[in-house]
Amino acid sequence: MEIVGKSKGAEVKIEVSGELERFLKDKQKFQKAREKAVEAAGRVWADEAKKVTQAGGHIDTAYFVNSIGFPSSYSGPNGSRVGPRVHDMTTSGSRTTLTIGSGVSYAIYLEKRYNIFAKSLSSSMEKMASVSATYIDQALKSWR
Repeated sequence: MEIVGKSKGAEVKIEVSGELERFLKDKQKFQKAREKAVEAAGRVWADEAKKVTQAGGHIDTAYFVNSIGFPSSYSGPNGSRVGPRVHDMTTSGSRTTLTIGSGVSYAIYLEKRYNIFAKSLSSSMEKMASVSATYIDQALKSWR
């Protein structure tokens, strides 16, 4: 499995052979496994973005941190509010796309200034590949 970093996202490429190829022909099961793998990789990326935000002291509000991709319970100095999340998964044919981020109005300015998502992608790519491979492997084992 390979994760390729891009300026506006990550792309996961999976090369298969042998038994896995037969598994892939069971399209419904593979699609579900692929969606779980993409979701897991996205969670790793979002978690890392939350850590980068907090560690860098860019903005210390639960409203922003809790709005990144997935639910979380971070509590900042002004409480634990949750801003609008960006989390949208689509599947078309053999491609599953997960769009994650923060929907707060100032998120774009934070990204332009601090590169929060770019930094978190760079530092989490290895773990993203690992958790994705684990989900595919678990699905393959349960299929056998």
